[in-house]
This record gives sequence, structure tokens and C-alpha cells, in this order.
Amino acid sequence: MRVTFQYYHCFSLALFCLNVFTYSKALKISDQPKEIKVTKINIFGNDLIDQSKIRSVMSSKVGQVYQEKLLTEDINQILQIYQEEGYGWTSLKVNKKEVNANRLGSQIVLDLHFDEIKSVSVGRIKIIGNQLFNEVDLQSVLAFSGDLTRKHLQEGIDRLLEFYSEHGYPKTEIRLQSFQISKIERQPKRHQLDFQLIVEEGKKQYFGEVKVRGLQKTKFALLEKELLVKSGQLFDQRKIDQSIHRLRNLGYFYQVKYQLIGSPNTNNIDFVADVIEARTGRLSGVIGLKPQSEFETDQIPTSTQLVGMLEAMDNNLFGSGRKIELQWKSTLPSHFEIVYEEPWLLNRPISLGLSYRKISRSSISKGDSTMPRSRQDSTQITQPNLTRNSQYLISSSKGFSILPSIDELMTSIYIKIRFFHQLESQFTLSYKRIFLPAPKNTLTRSMNKKYAVRAGLMSDTRDFYLSPSTGHIMRIAFESSKGDLNYYKGWIDLEKFFQLWTKQVFAVGSHLAIAWGDDLTRLYSIPTERFFLGGAKSLRGYEEDWFSGLRRFHSNLEYRYHIGYRSQLFIFLDCGTVAKQNWQFDTIKIGYGPGLRLESQKGIVFKIDYGLEPDGTLTTGKLHLNLGATF
Repeated sequence: MRVTFQYYHCFSLALFCLNVFTYSKALKISDQPKEIKVTKINIFGNDLIDQSKIRSVMSSKVGQVYQEKLLTEDINQILQIYQEEGYGWTSLKVNKKEVNANRLGSQIVLDLHFDEIKSVSVGRIKIIGNQLFNEVDLQSVLAFSGDLTRKHLQEGIDRLLEFYSEHGYPKTEIRLQSFQISKIERQPKRHQLDFQLIVEEGKKQYFGEVKVRGLQKTKFALLEKELLVKSGQLFDQRKIDQSIHRLRNLGYFYQVKYQLIGSPNTNNIDFVADVIEARTGRLSGVIGLKPQSEFETDQIPTSTQLVGMLEAMDNNLFGSGRKIELQWKSTLPSHFEIVYEEPWLLNRPISLGLSYRKISRSSISKGDSTMPRSRQDSTQITQPNLTRNSQYLISSSKGFSILPSIDELMTSIYIKIRFFHQLESQFTLSYKRIFLPAPKNTLTRSMNKKYAVRAGLMSDTRDFYLSPSTGHIMRIAFESSKGDLNYYKGWIDLEKFFQLWTKQVFAVGSHLAIAWGDDLTRLYSIPTERFFLGGAKSLRGYEEDWFSGLRRFHSNLEYRYHIGYRSQLFIFLDCGTVAKQNWQFDTIKIGYGPGLRLESQKGIVFKIDYGLEPDGTLTTGKLHLNLGATF
């Protein structure tokens, strides 16, 4: 009996285990998610965008496993195409139909229904929740009229938020509500947009602590003067934007970022700027040895000379904002200049500058209409308008006419005053002595004195002065000269920068300089007083100062591709001309070519461009090279 019971017990236990295994196997199969595959995708209502273009951006394909996440991404991609084509109000509805369902899986058909809308007009706009400003003022800030795109709608809301921020309410929130597009009764093909804006006005905020982190050389006391953000002032986003713009264009920093930190217990918002300091000292140039010139004759023996160009400057001397600049050039003309500038006189945005300059220009007749095009032409050349000094002519075996050098010494003092953050004026007093060559058979050089007063105005809105993408810089100046030389000069310079695409910028510049008055004939006879054209800063493709006259115009076009924060590849087109008398300009000269500018954070500066002229060849182009370092 006991044995029978034991066998029965074992049989029951085995049967129970078998049932549990079978049930768990069935449960495991039933708990597995059903596999749903896309069997068909139908597209309806697409008249504005081709069906193949819509399918090309979709990740959901026929035969693939259906994924809700992929379908959501597809919808966003498709609507993005409509928005880029200017049909941003188009809506898309997706219907999903499950077919052929069984225990292991099913299939799904996706129907995409488009409601395409080319454009909408502004309909009824209702603003709710505003207590600080009336609805009429807020509607004028929105500035909606005519056809409305999604981009224009967002820009209008951003303007409204900025308006509140400028008046001390940066924590204001705006929500879009009751968004409705309807057809216009009298124009069935037209639609209008009605919506409401819910405004939640925050509390009035003030600037709390103002900090600049990352300073090593620059003194914070200097930046306190430059920043428009002051502790205790009413919050104003415009002051933040202008302060950041100022920090970037001081030239003291490689990088400037900022953050606003609010306090939960007060109405103060701290302004914190994080900076990476740049090397403000700069040394660049080219130095070489010049052997005896092929144009020199036995009557003018010279030895080997040190020639080249050297520029040294620091625009933040000892971290105080003081500027010092030294320039030396031993070419035609030779040039030496030193400038010092003291900022923030009397704790005001006023700078005082002093400069001394010496120029020695050899009167080689080049670029005048009387000059032969080829340097091998041995035609005798005469220097026009030199009156009694025309006896100074020295003939060259290679066709050049060389006159003894004319020396210019000038000292000046100037004051800069900054207005309205981006506007600056400058007033300059200068005294110049011009030494002309001695007449034939005499040893005494004649000297002309010139006293000049110059007034100028500059507007600078560039986003970053070393590598701008947007903005402009405009300079206007007028000079009145008295003493032995009586005439007037004027300058107008405008450079504008346009952001084309990411990292791509188009720059255009126009420059005009004119002289007028009673002593224009004498002005032309003194080379240092003319306007010059040609070289790396005006008309690339020609030598430095190749053309000169009483009036000058030149324009520069550049397409730039930014390959770094301060580095660009570019191609350029220059054109310009001069007038030797009245307004009779010469034929417009053209220069063009490629260029490269590199500047690393470690201090290496490299700039090169290769200028060509239409009548030249690749081998006769002008190479402008600048190599330097920062410290």
C-alpha cells in the first residue's frame, strides 16, 4: 500500500511539472510583442511638394518594422521641407490602419493627408494678461501685417519678450493659444490666422553683482568702465547685448560668454561674464637686405641696405587699456611712426593720443599717365607740376626718372570721444614740415609748413572686429590745412559685412578721398600730400602707391570662408582710380586673386594674398605676405 502511494505521488508531481512547463511556454509566447511591419505608405493632398521628395526624407519604409518614434521624426522632417519652401502653415495628418493581424504579428498601412497652405494673412490677435502695457503698444511691438510666416510669428513674440526685458521684466512668459487657420470668405484660396497670446508678466528685476571671470592681465577696474551693466540698475537686455559687443571688440579676449544668475530671495539678477584673455601685443612684418639697385647710376653710389616692414603694437599695455604702436618701413616710401594713446580721461569715454611720423618718399615717376607701362621702356619721363623744382630730374638707364627724396615730419595730438556705445568722434591737431629737394646748384632745401585741423566720425557695429560676420564700419573725416599749403581734404570709408550661410561672409567696401582749394597745383607737386592707390590695403595686383592724384576712389569685394574664430580663406576683387586734376578720373584699374588669413590662440599670425591685374599673368602677380606673432 505504501509503495503504491509513493508511485502515485511521484506520478502526480511529474504531471504537475509538465503542466507548469507547458503553461510557462505558452505564457512566454503570448507575452512577446507582436511584430508590426509597414506594408504600404499612401500620400494624399501634396500639390506643392513632389511625392518622391517627401518619401526621400522618410525613415519609415515599406517592409520595415513600424516604429512610432521614426514616424514622429518623419513628420517633423516633412513639415521642415514645407517650411523651407515657404509653406510653413501646412499641416499633416497620419492615419494608421492595421491589416492581416494574427498571433505572431500584423501589417500596417500609413495614410499621409496634407492640408497645404501657401500663405496666411494676419487675422484677429488677442493679447491677454497684460497689465503693465496696453494692448495697442504691444500690438505695435509685434508689428504683424500682410502675409505671416512661422518665422515672422516667432520673431514677433521674441520682440515682445525683448520689449518686456528692456523695461525690467526679463522673466515674462508668453504662450500661444487658440491657434486657428480659416479660409477667407471672399477669397477661398486665401487663409487667415487667428490666435491669442497669453502674457504672464514677471516681477521687476534689477542687476545684482557684476563679475568678469578669467582675467589674468586686464584689470577689472578698466572693464567696469567699459561695461554698461551696473549693479543696482534696472534690468535691461540692451545693456547686456551692448556690453558683450564691447567686450568682444576691445581686442583683449579670444572668447566672451555670459550667464545671468537669478536669486530666489531677491529681485536681483547677477551678470557673470567668462572670458579667455588674448595676447594683445602684436609683432609682424618682413625684413630683408636690398643690394645695389639696378636703377642706380655711377653718380649715386649706395651700399647694401636693410629694407622691409615692421609693426609692433599693444592695445592693452599692462592691462590698463593704454595703446602703443610702432611702424617702420624701408621701401618706397620709407616710413617711421610711433603712436601712444591714453584711455578714459577723467573717467569718461575720452582718449588722448600723441603721434610722431617721418616719411621719406623718393619722387620716382610711376603710375602717372606719362609713365611707360614697361619698365624696360627707356623713354625720358618728366615730373609734371613741379614748377621751379623740375630741375631735380635724374635719368635712369631702365626708363625711370628719379628725384631726390622729399621728407615729411609730422607731430599730432588727437582726442577720441565715444557716444552711444557704437559711435566715436575724433579731433586732431597736427603740424607738418615738408622738406623739398634743393634746387640745382644750391645746397639749401626748401621747407613748407602745414597746420591742419581734422574732425572725424566713426560708426562701428561689427560683431567681432577681427573676423566680422555682420555689421558695418563707417568713417567720415574732414581736414582743413593752413600755413604754406591751403586746401581741404575729405574722406568717406564704408565697409559692410553680410552673413550668407554658416561660416560664409560677403564683405564690400567703398572708399572716397578728395582734395579741393586754392593750392591744388602745389599739393600735386608734393608727393607726400597726394592720395595714393595700390598695394595690400587698396588695390591688390599693383605695387604699393603705384597711382596718385588729387582725388581717389576704390572699392573692395571679398567672399570669405571662416575656418576658425580669427581665420579665413577668401577671394577678392578690387577696383579703383585716381584723378590728377578736377574730376577727370583715369581708367578704372582692377585687381583680383585669392588670400588666406590665419591666427592661432598660441599667437601665430599669418596673412597672404596674391593679387593679379587683367593685363598680367600668373607669374607677374603681386604677393603680399605678413608673418607675425602675438605676446
